[in-house]
Amino acid sequence: MTIKRGWYKHFKGDYYYVTGTATHTETGEQMVIYYHQGEPSKLWVRPASMWHELINGEPRFKFIIDNYYLIEPRKVKDCE
Repeated sequence: MTIKRGWYKHFKGDYYYVTGTATHTETGEQMVIYYHQGEPSKLWVRPASMWHELINGEPRFKFIIDNYYLIEPRKVKDCE
């Protein structure tokens, strides 16, 4: 399961940037490292298996674009 670095839209409408992936030291589970568009200094981690989940038939996170520099909400939305 490959998760690309870049901007994603959450099914609830917010935008997140994936900085990379990591491996859990105890379980070996793949994790996604990301941040919310409005809080780039606050990192979050989620199991990669959850990243690709479908919620009511829609992906939890939809890939938008891989350009890191599109950090303004208007610019990320324009890429959809």
